[in-house]
Amino acid sequence: MGFIRTANVLILILCQHVANTCCWSCPLGWIERPDSVTCYRFWDARKMTWDSAQSTCQAYGGNLVQLNSKEEKKWIIEEVSKYPPSYEWWIGLRRNQENESLWQWIDGSFRNESNNNILWGSGEPNNFRDSEDCGEIWDNLLNDKDCRIPLQSICERPKESPLLCDVVHGWFDLTVAGADTACFKILDGVDSYADAEAACLKEESILARTESRDVLVALTAHLTSHAPASTFWLPYMLYTSGTPSWRFPGSDVDVTPQWWLAETPETQTLIDEKKLCAVVNASIDDNRNWSPVSCDSLNTAVCRKPIGDCPADYIRFLQWCVKVVDDQALTWWEARSFCNLRDTQLLRIKSSDMQYIVQKAEQFFSFNTSIWLGFAANGSDGWQWFDEIDSRNASFGDFENDKVESNIPSASHCGIVTANGTWSTADCGSTSVGTVCLGCAAGSRGDQCNGYREPGPGPTLNLLPKYVCPFGFTVNSADCYRKVPGGTVDWYTARGICAAEGAFLASPVSEEHRQYLRPIITEDTWTSLNDREMEGRYVWHDNTLMVGPGDWAANEPNNYEIGGTYSENCVLMRYTRDVTSRGRWRDVPCSFKAGVVCQKRAELLAQ
Repeated sequence: MGFIRTANVLILILCQHVANTCCWSCPLGWIERPDSVTCYRFWDARKMTWDSAQSTCQAYGGNLVQLNSKEEKKWIIEEVSKYPPSYEWWIGLRRNQENESLWQWIDGSFRNESNNNILWGSGEPNNFRDSEDCGEIWDNLLNDKDCRIPLQSICERPKESPLLCDVVHGWFDLTVAGADTACFKILDGVDSYADAEAACLKEESILARTESRDVLVALTAHLTSHAPASTFWLPYMLYTSGTPSWRFPGSDVDVTPQWWLAETPETQTLIDEKKLCAVVNASIDDNRNWSPVSCDSLNTAVCRKPIGDCPADYIRFLQWCVKVVDDQALTWWEARSFCNLRDTQLLRIKSSDMQYIVQKAEQFFSFNTSIWLGFAANGSDGWQWFDEIDSRNASFGDFENDKVESNIPSASHCGIVTANGTWSTADCGSTSVGTVCLGCAAGSRGDQCNGYREPGPGPTLNLLPKYVCPFGFTVNSADCYRKVPGGTVDWYTARGICAAEGAFLASPVSEEHRQYLRPIITEDTWTSLNDREMEGRYVWHDNTLMVGPGDWAANEPNNYEIGGTYSENCVLMRYTRDVTSRGRWRDVPCSFKAGVVCQKRAELLAQ
């Protein structure tokens, strides 16, 4: 159906990934205490200092646990008893600095010694060596402990509290001076500057900048506690054209780094030594911990993106949560009700950002139907946005050329985005097209969403389960395929083309896959199969070994040698006019040019 293609175009352009985690249940790895609205996380394998444990809890929108009732204390002790008795657990209790005989919970309230929710151990607190200022649970009792000692810990957070960052996928919220700054993620491994920058872009983010001393200190503390590497890329580069200056890529503003490890390096010396990039040395406990390095050196990437999160079935775009209804065509009234029931509104285009989405869709894709916009004719008052937030007149700048303000047929006409990306109108009650709902990402600040609310849970359409693919892909069983037009490329380029779409090179691991692929290839076409790492050890895109005899052509693989070096390390499907022999495998040099078919797992929609 055409409107499905339109909706999926928006999916591809708005975001490459389905957003994050649901805001109305416990995050992955957390458990809910029965008959409560609180989620808990028992960090048993990862030992942290008290401060690091509290920072980790805050990244999940919570704090170290505070024991408020006998019921909570009983449940906590029952859970702790499931672990080895040698484990010691940080909780949100700390000694008052002004009166050392008093102990305070994380919210500032004092522990009432007459309230025996949990008792101190024998002879505790004893403040051994005048260094034990933090509270822990040990052997089912309270104990005071040196805050700097890494221990197990217990976090808690309200079940209904929105997650400001996608913690399930490694993002954390950095709190600076009591305020949420941004979402950060430490990537695995080490990369050059260019590869680190590309890796962050794939995460829809940028390399983490440190715009103030407070942000630098807070980020450094987190990196020191949570990452094994000691040097992390900064986004700034030394530009040498004209007057040399340190700048953020794409900006002409000189950031003039203020936090060099030593005195500010001589610019010409850095140019001569080709040290045009910078890193944070997190192993140095000081805010002067920047170092100039070669852009080709290997360091860890830390990515940064704005705070905000969306429910699991929404897509994040800027400050918006976007829900695309690609299962059924609806009338304008049905579409409006569908969105309103979820505390969202029909798509509106009141900014260049949203209009850019439509223009991109028109430029790169060929879709052939429409989706509803949230405006309609309001009798003699003209065209207005019916988004229940404001009713200002709709702009006519984006309408098709033959639409003028005086041409308002009746109150039964509503706005649509047509197949070529322009605006038009259709009958609100008799026309059925696609639907896009907008809500505000949880945690977005100020008036970014102009009064829009965070999406809420709502009823779902009663649809049959099915496998679906993004626009441009076709479904076969539980896989999606797309034959990439535009000629032949080498294996590495082909792999990159598919990776950019969240896919991998065609992987005919079974006869079912091969039967589907044979009729659709029209030239020699790459597979993900290769033995680049070890001669004769053929693996697929996910590094799994080829099992069985495969589907090799006669006398293949032959691994032709050039100058005594094995050169044929990538595998393609051979094209022949005879479909019965088409698709047989052949090993060739990875620099060989062949066609591209991308493959990815289909999404199972179950209502």
